[in-house]
Amino acid sequence: MYGAEEIIKSIEPGKWICMQSPTGGGKSKIMEAVTRWAVANDLRVDLKVNRKMLLKQLVEVFSRSGMDFGVRAASMPDRMDHDHPVQISSMPTEASRCLGDDAVLKLHKANIVLVDEAHTQLGPQAMNILQQQADNGACIVGITASPVGMKKYQDIIVAGTNTELRKCGAHVPAIVKVFSELDLSKVGREATGEYRVGDVTKYVYSQAVVGKIIDEWLIANPARKPTFLFAPCVKSSIWMAEEFCKRGIPAAHIDGTDVWHDGELVKDPKGDKRDEIMSLYRNGEIKVLCNRFVLREGIDECSTYHLVLACPIGTLKTFVQVVGRVLRYSPETPNHVIITDHCGNCWRFGSPNMDRDWQKIFGMTEEQLCEEQKKIEKEMAEAPPITCTNCGTMRMSGAKCPEPPVGCGQESSFRGKKIIEKSGKMRIVSEEELRKSHEPKEYSAQELWDRMYWACKKSKSNRPMSFAQAFTLFKKRHGFWPPRNLRNMPRNPNDVRSKVREVAREDLI
Repeated sequence: MYGAEEIIKSIEPGKWICMQSPTGGGKSKIMEAVTRWAVANDLRVDLKVNRKMLLKQLVEVFSRSGMDFGVRAASMPDRMDHDHPVQISSMPTEASRCLGDDAVLKLHKANIVLVDEAHTQLGPQAMNILQQQADNGACIVGITASPVGMKKYQDIIVAGTNTELRKCGAHVPAIVKVFSELDLSKVGREATGEYRVGDVTKYVYSQAVVGKIIDEWLIANPARKPTFLFAPCVKSSIWMAEEFCKRGIPAAHIDGTDVWHDGELVKDPKGDKRDEIMSLYRNGEIKVLCNRFVLREGIDECSTYHLVLACPIGTLKTFVQVVGRVLRYSPETPNHVIITDHCGNCWRFGSPNMDRDWQKIFGMTEEQLCEEQKKIEKEMAEAPPITCTNCGTMRMSGAKCPEPPVGCGQESSFRGKKIIEKSGKMRIVSEEELRKSHEPKEYSAQELWDRMYWACKKSKSNRPMSFAQAFTLFKKRHGFWPPRNLRNMPRNPNDVRSKVREVAREDLI
């Protein structure tokens, strides 16, 4: 197994290695192979996971393989065996028991630490634990499909590509359908690049929009095959499940703490009800499983045929993880799967089937990657994908829609988007409008000063800015001094040295 062989060759005490493999690329098998090699060479292994669902799944995988191991997790006290050389550890449990002056347990003395879904284990507590183990001589191996923002890791091993996985039969191609998209023109972004949940629910979701999403699900998936749906927040996810059920389509919602099914929202701290829901989904009794992002990583449900992106995704690492939920081959999905994208995610990040230059991406900071993404979006605005007006299939070129089963074979050259507004009405966004939406907006001096003024006025900082400091910062950001006759400027020149938030509004222009 290529990924395992390369990891074994690279192992050195204290070294940080990242291994990238696409979703469905056999990361659990790679971890198992490395662990078996380590045990055969009298080395100790610690496998780190950070969520109960993934912990349970990894324990089941290793148990089926016949491997013996201990478990360091509050949720599995019956599997605890601290003396065993192989441990599967819950990162939250490790943080609560092994860190601080009141620590009750020492970290496992591992020679190799395998970090599952490593892109999610970059927080201060996780990095503190991993650094302690590295300082004690462990080689840290972070395993992920999306190696973004992993600046602590020194080297990357790319264990495969989507193309290679399709050639060997591990992946099937995804057909992207874009019947219509939600209007995201008023939705802001966080510093991380992700969209603001509050904005999405405030400006986008309505009864009519949800109904449109369900209508288009029925068009793309008339056989009602198993579906994952990603919503912008937990409340929207529950609402989507309710609306599917009202249309006679069995649906449920799961998140980290609760489950909604059969009209009832139930607390599920131990995950027992969630396991029951997943079993009903596998058996076909639940057709649509709605969530926010709890199904984003590591969930192996190969029978899933249809993925509904009913939320905007702001970062590449999240997009790669989410679309990866449906790319695996299974007897139920032998030829292709369907992705219905209602938020332009595939337009922003490219095809779910494409290969990416992970060597280059691994060497970039998240800030650099965000800037690169903006450039790509601008280029895409100048030549947006062609969307078939008949069946919704997206393609980059060609006079005709692909032949069935990929598309419908109809001639169509529409470049642009069909946007669903909050009212549920559809409007056509042309290529020209798309291009203009990506052009930088020019702001007046008044608009720029208003932004600066209100940021200083509402600041909770212990060192609030004076008007003089605000003027200097304005000059640094925009290249010119703000005119003193603008609205929200101090009337009295003596107030220039005063703190912005201390000057009364009636004393301003």
